[in-house]
Amino acid sequence: MTEGDGLAPQAGAPRGSLRLLPGLAVRRLVIAAEPVTSIDVTSADMLDELEQHLHQAGIELQFAEMKDPVKDKLRRFEILERFGSFHPTIEEAVGAFLQEQPDGRRS
Repeated sequence: MTEGDGLAPQAGAPRGSLRLLPGLAVRRLVIAAEPVTSIDVTSADMLDELEQHLHQAGIELQFAEMKDPVKDKLRRFEILERFGSFHPTIEEAVGAFLQEQPDGRRS
């Protein structure tokens, strides 16, 4: 993935590393993708691997603020449909999560 300033957001992080806090019940991971302006095949493969790992752990991967050209590339790489919802804003992603909770409460 490439940010608008050309920095790779995963720089310095070991490939395939995913660490969650002990005792934290995570059901959904929303990536704020607004700064991503393009995606290459290597980044698409990494997202695909991440989605698989999260899915095996029972965690849904979603995106917020993803630009249409990035979605188009994911579609061309034939992985767009693997991901959960695409939300126009972070606020809408949070709102969608809260609406799914009993009585609209956080869990």
